[in-house]
Amino acid sequence: MAKRTENKKENGCYAIGKWFAWVVALLVTGCSPKVATEIYHSYPATQADDVQVFKTGTNRPYSAELLGKVAVKGNGYTAHFSYDQVVALAKAETAKAGGNALAITEHKEPTILVSCHQIKGEMLRMKTQQREQIRKADSLELASRKSIKPRKLPPPLPIHIYGNGGFGHVFSKAYHDIPGGLSGTFKNGVDFQGGIDWVGKKFMGVGILYSGYRSGAYHTNFVRNPDYPKEQTANPKSRIHLDYIGPEFVMRAANKHWSLRYGIGVGAFILNVEEEMDFSMGKTVKGMGLHYQLSADYLLSKHVGIGVNAGVIYGNVYDKNGVIPGSMDQSVEFYRIFINGGLHFYF
Repeated sequence: MAKRTENKKENGCYAIGKWFAWVVALLVTGCSPKVATEIYHSYPATQADDVQVFKTGTNRPYSAELLGKVAVKGNGYTAHFSYDQVVALAKAETAKAGGNALAITEHKEPTILVSCHQIKGEMLRMKTQQREQIRKADSLELASRKSIKPRKLPPPLPIHIYGNGGFGHVFSKAYHDIPGGLSGTFKNGVDFQGGIDWVGKKFMGVGILYSGYRSGAYHTNFVRNPDYPKEQTANPKSRIHLDYIGPEFVMRAANKHWSLRYGIGVGAFILNVEEEMDFSMGKTVKGMGLHYQLSADYLLSKHVGIGVNAGVIYGNVYDKNGVIPGSMDQSVEFYRIFINGGLHFYF
């Protein structure tokens, strides 16, 4: 029984090995495309490298002599053959027949069933003079393609005036927390800006930007003093004003419908704090800042557009008099991001 079992195992392994060898042989024998030719006339063989190829969709030289036809077909699920490899096989057959030109009449892309390119073509023989004429024509066409200059973007109108309004958000340790008795936040507020710039033919220029930010918070636990005027505000408000003005370097480009703009610069940064308690009063701290902004405008006409603008303004002030709570004799930084929109004019 043990011997019979071992024989069955050996026979099974032999059958599997035989089947595997048959599959490998099938794949190996079927890994090359099949080349078929139909020869009408022949001449002494030429070099395959000298065979000129006319792809599908191009006019072949009809005055050339037709020597025969060639077809390179897939042989089932073959090894991958690129288009150039398949054409090389057809060129070799054309050279064997004495031809010097191959006009491809049909080209099939690889599919799930056939994994290589398939082509059909005509094997041709052209006269030397005809070959030279075609080569010259091809050279002229190639030269004309190279001589075509790329389309350049026209220079934008030089003067740009704009006004925007929207939302701003401030990052600063000075207003990280709201003191007790205040309702609201200084970190979110109204942002607005206006400016003008000029650019030259190389899309670069200069401009000037003004940008403002307004925010505030109410004193909810304030008790009005009866000795003060009745006009006194019941819930006084603390306000902050951030103002920035400065020159900028500008890059701007436009087409028929859109205008894109980039600006960066340095300028003066001004902080103003107003406390509406008993009487209105304001304290100002000045410093330096810088800005970066990017805008995109949709042009309603040649001279008018509507745009969206986003950017950031950085400011640094030295609070000598303690205008900002807890920051006397200290430098305070502000980062203000903004996104807004408005009307833009071009001249």
